[in-house]
Formats: sequence, C-alpha cells, structure tokens
Amino acid sequence: HNPVCDPYRSSVPKFLPLSDGRPAEAHIAHHDAQDILNAPYLMDLANDPRILDVVSRFLGCKPTIGYMATWWSYATGKGAQQAENFHRDVDDWRFVKLFVYLTDVTPERGPHKYVLHSSQQEKLTAIRRFEDSEVAQTFGMENIRTMTAAAGEGFLEDTYGMHKGQPVQSGHRLLFQVVYTLTSLPYAPKKPIAAIPAGASYDPWINRVYLK
Repeated sequence: HNPVCDPYRSSVPKFLPLSDGRPAEAHIAHHDAQDILNAPYLMDLANDPRILDVVSRFLGCKPTIGYMATWWSYATGKGAQQAENFHRDVDDWRFVKLFVYLTDVTPERGPHKYVLHSSQQEKLTAIRRFEDSEVAQTFGMENIRTMTAAAGEGFLEDTYGMHKGQPVQSGHRLLFQVVYTLTSLPYAPKKPIAAIPAGASYDPWINRVYLK
C-alpha cells in the first residue's frame, strides 16, 4: 500500500494504511490523487459507459468527474466524527456520487447509511451535522437504509439526501468515491495531473479535471 494522510490532522506524517504507524485517533486516511490514477481499474470504473449513462440522465447533461477520493476508515472508540454524522452535501448545483467498496463492508465495518426520499424533502436542510435521533424522528427509522456489501460492489447516490458513514466498530473499510458534477470543485486538483493513457477511450471533457 502507498502512504496515506489524515485530512483532519495535517501535522501528522503520512503512514501506511494498515501499519502500526497509524495514529490511534485517526478515524480516516486518504490516498492522494496520483494513487487513484495509478490504481488498476478505478479510472475505467469512473468512466464505465453504463454508469455515465445513468449519471448523464440524472444531471441532464454530460457530466464532469469533479472529484475523486479513496480513503480508509478505522475504529477509534471515539464514536462518530465529522461525516460519520448525518448530513447533506452541497458540492455543486447538481451532482451525484458513486461509492464503491474496495473491502467487504459488514455492519461492524462502517457501512454507508442513507435516508430514502430525503433528497426531495425540505426537512432538516441546514448544512450541519445531525444526531441519529433527529433524523429518525423526522424521516422515520424505516427509511434509513444501511448499505452493507462485498468488496467490488457499489451504488450511485444523490448525497443532497441525508446520509452518513457509520463509524467502524472493528476492522477497517476502504472506499472509492467519484463525484460527478457540472463543474470543477474547489477541493479538486487545480490542473490536470496526468495525460489520458494511450489507448484509453476516456472522454476528454468528462475527465478534464484530472487528465489532459
């Protein structure tokens, strides 16, 4: 594995994701963008024609791969931190996200949770973190879905809807995320970081944030 960094603790040196060098308080650790581009299959997955077809119909236009991320989640014993609390995303005017588990995700290994139909409801729309009890009382426990799955399985999601990553209780979780947007995003690379691989049929517009 390549070294990763704790995005919430910039003073902590990079560490190998499954090593003793991981600080005990680190609940997540990110790979950098070059790791994603170098990884087998991830860019092919982000450009899968079937996924792009669904995304294009959802957005109403050709999408941009506005941001990609791959991160590990760990058990810390501290409970929910940051995005492990329910929240809504507001990345762009319109956007949709692909989540792919790269490790098996059981109920104990940080499954994603989503509130059905919440993206169309004007309830709890403040941009903040919400307690589980607030969300259950407002939307109903029956509408909170827990997304367990095997490594290699994934889902597309409108994350303006209420969602969170459940804290890992044991083991770890590795996840790949693609944010399909209308524009580039503030936290994406400021300029492309690699060339479109020879022989690849990636659309230059869709990939313009990362590839040239």
